[in-house]
Amino acid sequence: MDYDALNETIGIKPTSEKPLKTLVEISTPEQFQAIIACNSDLAVRKAYLAALPERSNEHPLSTEILSNLYGYKDKKTFSDDFLAFTKKLFPVFIKVLAGKNVVIDKDLTFGPDALPHVINADTLTFSGGSITALTTTLTINANQLQIKTSNDKPSTNPYHVGILGIKGTDGSKGTDGVPYDSPAQDGRNSTPTSAGICTGSGSGGNGSNGNAGVKGKKGGDGENGRPNGSCNITIKSIDPDHASSFVVFTKSGSGGNGGTGGTGGQGQAAGAGGHGCDAGCECTDGGNGGTGGDGGNGGDGGNGGNGVDGNPIIITFPGASKDLLKPTKEAALFGTGGDPGNAGAGGNGGNEGKSTGTCSAGTKGGKGKFGIDGKRGKDGIVSGSPGNYIFKYT
Repeated sequence: MDYDALNETIGIKPTSEKPLKTLVEISTPEQFQAIIACNSDLAVRKAYLAALPERSNEHPLSTEILSNLYGYKDKKTFSDDFLAFTKKLFPVFIKVLAGKNVVIDKDLTFGPDALPHVINADTLTFSGGSITALTTTLTINANQLQIKTSNDKPSTNPYHVGILGIKGTDGSKGTDGVPYDSPAQDGRNSTPTSAGICTGSGSGGNGSNGNAGVKGKKGGDGENGRPNGSCNITIKSIDPDHASSFVVFTKSGSGGNGGTGGTGGQGQAAGAGGHGCDAGCECTDGGNGGTGGDGGNGGDGGNGGNGVDGNPIIITFPGASKDLLKPTKEAALFGTGGDPGNAGAGGNGGNEGKSTGTCSAGTKGGKGKFGIDGKRGKDGIVSGSPGNYIFKYT
C-alpha cells in the first residue's frame, strides 16, 4: 500500500511538514497484520514463514501467530487457542514515524526489545544517518527513496538499515576461594613441671599443618544470543537525482563469552611451634612450625553461549533499480569459553618454637605449594545463521 493508504490503516493523519511521531494503539490482529506486513503478497508471506527458524523455547502458538501476522493463510481461520491468546495480547501499541518528508540525518537506534516501529514516508531520505533495530520488529514503507551523501554528518554505521539481534550476556567471573580467617593451631608450649624443673616437660609441640585453600568457583556460562526482529521494507521508487546504493545489513545475536574462573584461595597458614620449657637452669627444645596448606585450585572457566539463527527480512524494491539494493549479512558467532581461574598460593609455614640456653629452637615450617589452575571453559557449539532475505521486485 502507498503512503496515504498505510496512514489510513494506522489511523493517523499527518498534517504538517514536520513528520508525526506518535504511539498508536492497535486493537486487533487483523489491523496489526495489515500494518506490519503491508505490501507483502501471499507468495512472499509463505516464503517468510518457510524461512522462520525453529526455536524450542518459543511460545507454542508462535508459528500460528506469525502465520496470521504475515497473512500466510488465505482465510483467517484462527484456532480457539489463538483467539484466547490474542484476547490477552491485544490491544498492543506501535511507535510510528510518518510524514511527507522523513529525513534520517543521524543514527537512530530502536530497542533492544522495543515496541514495533513503523516508518511511513512519501519521501524517505537518508542524509548521513542510519536506522538500527535491535531485537525489534521494524516496518519501513516509502513511496520514494533518496540517498544523499553527507560529508559533514557521516553515519557511524556501514549501512542505512540494520536489523540486528543482540549478543548474549557474558558469564560472570567465578567467586574466588574464601580465605581462612585464622591459621592452623599452634603447638603446645612446654612449661616447667615445678619451679626450676623442666625434666619430664618435653619439647614444645609442633604446629599443625595448614589446610588446603578453597577452590575457586566455576565462571558463569555465557548466554545464547537473541535474534533480530522481523523486518519488512518497501521502497516503491528511487529518486533519479539522488540514486545511490541502499545498504541493508542483518546479523542475529552472538553467544556470550564464558566467565573467568575464580582464583583459588590461599592455603591456610600453619600453626607455630610451641616454645620449649624455660626454667632458668633447665630447658627443652622448641617445637617445629607446621607446613602451610597448599593453595586452592582455580575454578574452571564458564562455557560460551551459542549464536542464534536470525528472523527473515522482507524487501520489496523497484526492479529497474535492483542493482542499487545491497543486502549484506553476517553470521552470529558462538561465544568463547572463559579463562581458567588462577591457582591459589600456598599458605605460610608456621614459625619455629623458641627455646633458651643450650636447647634448640624448632624449625620454621615450609610454605605450601601453589594449587592447580582451572580449566578453560568450552566454546559455544553453534553459530547463528543470518536471517534470510526475501525479495520482491516490482
